[in-house]
Amino acid sequence: MERSFVIKLTVVLTAALMLPPTCALAEPVGEAVQNAEAPGESASSETSAEDALNALNAALALNALMAQNAVPADASVTENTPVKQAKPAEAEASDTTDTPEDIKDSKDSEDGEDSEDTEDSEDTAAGDEEILEEDRHSATKNAILQYIEEQKASIETAKKGIEHAKEINLEKEKAEIVASMPDNTYIDVDLTNQILTYYKNGMPAMTSDVVTGNASRHNDTPEGVYEIYMKQKGRTLRGPDYETFVNYWMPFTGNYGLHDATWRGAFGGSIYKTAGSHGCVNLPKSAASTLYDLAPIGTKVYVHT
Repeated sequence: MERSFVIKLTVVLTAALMLPPTCALAEPVGEAVQNAEAPGESASSETSAEDALNALNAALALNALMAQNAVPADASVTENTPVKQAKPAEAEASDTTDTPEDIKDSKDSEDGEDSEDTEDSEDTAAGDEEILEEDRHSATKNAILQYIEEQKASIETAKKGIEHAKEINLEKEKAEIVASMPDNTYIDVDLTNQILTYYKNGMPAMTSDVVTGNASRHNDTPEGVYEIYMKQKGRTLRGPDYETFVNYWMPFTGNYGLHDATWRGAFGGSIYKTAGSHGCVNLPKSAASTLYDLAPIGTKVYVHT
């Protein structure tokens, strides 16, 4: 509406500008009024000039007001409607137009991302391969350990079987040895239990704890079946590092024999392992005296574990 009013006002002003010089816009308003009252002017001219001047002043005031509060012509349409601010042409051009550098950077970025993805994929594949390799090593190790355990169990079983067979054979051998003893009379020396027993006609006539050869120094009493080949009282036994007097001496093989050991305060048990004899069978004096009287020369001596 204001726009149409301005148009009409413009038309009026244009008509006014076509009036005689006496109505020029440069003339002050007061002077125009005085000139309008001068004699000789027609009534129509005075009215037209006054109307034009008033219209001009009103137009100027209206233009000043409109300039102060200028609003776009289509503001009434878009006043309450949010409008996205358009980007400058340069900005749009920069957003939509890729320079060769931008294309190169974009390609490098994509290549970099592809490279990173490829490297990540390769790292993942390598990691999976390492895990699989570790699993294979672990499975192989477990299989080997299981095999070793099975072999150890088999060996233990075999050892037990061998020991059992040895025991059976030993018992059989002992039985055969005992059965071969004349009149079932013999001296039995048990190295494991450190006990001596004299059997007379298959019956134990005496038993005593003993101390045999020192195992820690490899002075073990020799195992086997022997016989007393001499008997002697009051004998001094000599060796590279000892000289010992005994009351009852009954050798059965070489310099190994049965005799008393008065220097010992105890017999039996595990004494022989660290403080045993040089290989002889040591007895308490009373036991040596009894055995000396019971066992004649030629009596079998059976030494065993």
